Amino acid sequence: MNNVVYILHGLGADSHSNWFPWLKQELKNKGYTVAVPDFPCSATPKLDEWLDALKSTVGQYGEGILIGHSLGGLLAIQYLLSGGKSPKVILVAAPFANLAVAPELDEFFPDKDVLKELHNIKFAPSAPADQIIELVTDKKPTKTEFVVIQSDNDPYLNPDDGAKWTRILGGELIILPNMGHLLVSEFPEILGYL
Repeated sequence: MNNVVYILHGLGADSHSNWFPWLKQELKNKGYTVAVPDFPCSATPKLDEWLDALKSTVGQYGEGILIGHSLGGLLAIQYLLSGGKSPKVILVAAPFANLAVAPELDEFFPDKDVLKELHNIKFAPSAPADQIIELVTDKKPTKTEFVVIQSDNDPYLNPDDGAKWTRILGGELIILPNMGHLLVSEFPEILGYL
């Protein structure tokens, strides 16, 4: 068992938001070391600042399981694409494609030029994002296990976002009924996937 867990918050949140304090305590009670970093400028995030903060935290505790909520899930993917390692990543309510209502978050979504540099993959410039991610993840050197958790009535995600992540990353897709964007104070359903 890997006993370090990182809980990564999303846009406008922090370590005290939603189910994060509850899960931190539950996992500590089970013997895990748990880090819930507060990422800078949560309301106006910058990918490089968030990645630096995550890498700094991982540097303190070592590799571990990444649980990313919403934008925190995209941060977990970007961490892997930047060379980070994790035995397991749990994406909770993570959007798959750029959000028209929040273009300022576009940098968190995998970028064609960055992917070309990382993997030296040739593809048509007009290739759709899911095709590009598929090419990259087919060649990824990591042995990461993925779990994708999404609600059937999330107001911020497309209904098939979880299925797209699962198709590309592999792993298990969990669809929970009537939980919206999973902004709850307790989230016992996640415990079975660690």
